[in-house]
Amino acid sequence: MAELSVIVVNWNTSELLKNCLESIYSNLDKKLRIEIVVVDNASSDDSVAMVKACFPRVKLIENNQNVGFARANNQAVGVATGKYLLLLNSDTIVLDDGALEVLGFMEENPEVGIVTAKLQYEDGEFQPPYRRFPGFWGTFWRNTFRRIRSTNSAGQKRFLYSDLDPESVHEVDWGTGAYLYVSRSLVTGGKIFNEDIFMYYEDTILCKRAGEEGFRVMYLPFAPVIHLRDRSASKVKLHSLKYSFQGSIIYIRHIYGPVVSAVYRYAVRVVWRMLYLACRLVPSSRFSTKAQLFRYMINECTFK
Repeated sequence: MAELSVIVVNWNTSELLKNCLESIYSNLDKKLRIEIVVVDNASSDDSVAMVKACFPRVKLIENNQNVGFARANNQAVGVATGKYLLLLNSDTIVLDDGALEVLGFMEENPEVGIVTAKLQYEDGEFQPPYRRFPGFWGTFWRNTFRRIRSTNSAGQKRFLYSDLDPESVHEVDWGTGAYLYVSRSLVTGGKIFNEDIFMYYEDTILCKRAGEEGFRVMYLPFAPVIHLRDRSASKVKLHSLKYSFQGSIIYIRHIYGPVVSAVYRYAVRVVWRMLYLACRLVPSSRFSTKAQLFRYMINECTFK
């Protein structure tokens, strides 16, 4: 039985995945009993062949279609044996053996169900791996007016915990699914994520559920991992916006119930139509691009 099951979901990121797996074996395989579970979501590149040829110890699940991030992680959880799970994006690189320290912290503090640790960009700059839970209006703003222009507002700074010292231990609302340690105590019915979600907000809901079940979510300032942010998400391009909206509906439903979720969905779509018309009136290539974005969202986001 493994102490730590490392779970990586892959879709057409063969080179990134290889670097990720090499870093895991180089840094975590010496002091911990680990297993690695890779779920491939019907990649059209050589990802599957690469894993079989270069990493024969990996437990490989080959899907014949892209089932999404949440469901693929649940598939991995179903075969993982570790007491703790480490969820990693395929575009991450583990830098040291700090996972041993993370697991020690979780062993000493059994009320801690989820941990995120030090995340950084390729150049070494700190990349905040934690967020505050967004409320109704924050989620609404993120999926409407913020699509026009991203601003470094006071609300955005609060959402990102900009006041926290990244070199200190903190309790946080939720950690991003790119790099997340999860106690097996949070596995329910063989799953950790809501499979109604394709990708985005599944980590938010998991951490929300952890708090509801009496667990704490912590940030620890060690065990650094490089995250080549959006290298894999960029492959789904506009679809990522659709999946984000879908996830936000389910998130709002989880917190406020189905009636508020229906109001949220309707209100967002009304604002999209207003923004689409407004952007069409502005003689600018930038706003023309935004108009196309909102037209895509109006046509594609028909979730119930």
